[in-house]
Amino acid sequence: MSETHISFEAGEVIFSEGDAGDSMYVVTEGLVEIQKHTSSGPLLLSKLGPGEFIGEMAVIDKTRRSATAVAAEPTTLLVYPAQEIEQLIANHPSVGVRMIELLAIRLRKTNEKLKREVERGA
Repeated sequence: MSETHISFEAGEVIFSEGDAGDSMYVVTEGLVEIQKHTSSGPLLLSKLGPGEFIGEMAVIDKTRRSATAVAAEPTTLLVYPAQEIEQLIANHPSVGVRMIELLAIRLRKTNEKLKREVERGA
């Protein structure tokens, strides 16, 4: 796997909801906010720091980005192109299993956050 790092300043958009998902990223430094656009403005879904990955959903299901990622502070990311992720999972299925586990945890947290938002608005 190639190692490409990219850096972002605080407030800079890493990718936007609806963008093509050609890569996933691992946060090596900094903090990333994951936001979902709603009719009342952006909803903060999560904050992810060093060691955590972002952008994996669009790579796994080959669709567009489901949320926007913004650097909350100066941030450096390690870039993994989609084809490298597919090859990694094919050669090391345990990596795919771990990604699914982490996605399930994130989905549960997001569901709880959305439930609280709906209950506040009701």
